[in-house]
Amino acid sequence: MRCWNLLWMGWPKYLSPELAVDYLGIERKKITRMRTYDLKDLVESDIKVIVGIPNEQLAILASDSTVATNWFLQLTKHISKDKILYIAVGNEAKSTDYDSVVPAMRNIFFAVNGIDLFDNTFKAAGGDDKIVVKVTTAISLDLLTTDFIVPSKASFLDDNVKGYIKNIIAFLNKAANKAPLLANVYPYKAINEKDWNAPFALFEPTAQSINDGDNYVYKNLFDLLLDAFYRALQNISITGLKIVVAETGWPSVGVPPNSNANTDNAAKYYRRLIDHIATCDGTPFKPGQPIETYLYAMFGMNRKDRNQIEPNYGIYTDDGKHKYPGVPE
Repeated sequence: MRCWNLLWMGWPKYLSPELAVDYLGIERKKITRMRTYDLKDLVESDIKVIVGIPNEQLAILASDSTVATNWFLQLTKHISKDKILYIAVGNEAKSTDYDSVVPAMRNIFFAVNGIDLFDNTFKAAGGDDKIVVKVTTAISLDLLTTDFIVPSKASFLDDNVKGYIKNIIAFLNKAANKAPLLANVYPYKAINEKDWNAPFALFEPTAQSINDGDNYVYKNLFDLLLDAFYRALQNISITGLKIVVAETGWPSVGVPPNSNANTDNAAKYYRRLIDHIATCDGTPFKPGQPIETYLYAMFGMNRKDRNQIEPNYGIYTDDGKHKYPGVPE
């Protein structure tokens, strides 16, 4: 299995999953909103997916388990359970939603798997062949302090965020789940801060490396930011957890316009990122650990939630043609 995959924010109706599998070579995708016409097209394909639940549904899913059950019943009308890699409950949830995330994850997990992770007397039936869909959530760099330059100095913002993260990890680490944490890693959004410049973010061979003590040398911002998550977790005594990069990308045009967002830089970032991840060498802090990564995004006009539209991140045109030569090969 290759280490990189594509993040799907909506499928053009005239581009079939068969084309995606056979022509584009896509094996895994993340979909952020459950739309019937998208899911129906996946039934006969071999694509495996991460299914995302938007933030505006967190409160109702947390408070009403029947809503979670109905959500899953609707989902499985169009896609079989064995094609679901993870269910991501929320994406970069705001602080006002923190109290809803884990209860929503619990209700979704029970609806999907018939297991109450918080009932210690429960034993899953069906033996080792029982399909358990892992349930998780996605976080962003906004949860980290802004005063670190190297990963070892990274920490979560405050006690409220630390408590939120600890509750999530406790859920992820339950024996029946053992799910990874999803993290969105955008070097583009971090450049021009501290010592992080565009060449460092773009994997430029001539970019100046950043040393984190004597043992860790960072040659690109992607690895540095990913390890910042790992080190922030370590700083609250959480180790051994896998992080999946649920989103990373570079826009061809900035909103608002800026000198770093252009087609040349976007092509460089995607191409070099794919080459970097394809080695499956891991990061300086996690050497030898492949980085499961989802490229943001497949097509150009992407709606993350009701109020947030992010254009210009797509790596394909709507008719399935490469937007950037050789991205991906």
